[in-house]
Amino acid sequence: MEKSMKKNVLGMACALGLMATLAGCSSSEEVAEPATETTTEAPATVMAPISLSADLLFDFDSATLKTTDSIDEAVSKASDAQLKSITIVGHTDSVGTDEYNQKLSEERAQAVADYLVNKGFDSSLISVSGEGETSPVADNDTAEGRSQNRRADVTVSAEIEQPAPVAEDSMAEDAAAE
Repeated sequence: MEKSMKKNVLGMACALGLMATLAGCSSSEEVAEPATETTTEAPATVMAPISLSADLLFDFDSATLKTTDSIDEAVSKASDAQLKSITIVGHTDSVGTDEYNQKLSEERAQAVADYLVNKGFDSSLISVSGEGETSPVADNDTAEGRSQNRRADVTVSAEIEQPAPVAEDSMAEDAAAE
């Protein structure tokens, strides 16, 4: 760097008071080299976990989906994400034997899995299970409660890209360098 340019840079710094008191400089003093400029790069992206869920309802004694709106909404949110797994758990109301309800809950979970595979999702990411009548979300003593318990719970685990967090140590080092 030319001598006059060095003086100009140092003079501006001193005039602004950025280094004048710390370095005891004046605008006529020379320095060996001015501090190198640091450039701020765009932060790297990392994959962050997300979870989406949907409750799907079924008619009495049926493994046919009543509607696919909630599952379509949940999986569409994961379209920009890297899918890790889709877990489907089928449930029933308390009408019927435990054995029958267990089998029906598994069939409900499988019906959802089949729907997702037909939509293009990788079957190796999907796991299905049934809990029969063991995990009600509503009272099985009412028709409305039983209706709510005839369901499949779907959880989509995925990762989305987001900016990498900036370490506090590197922020402190950047501030100290200024």
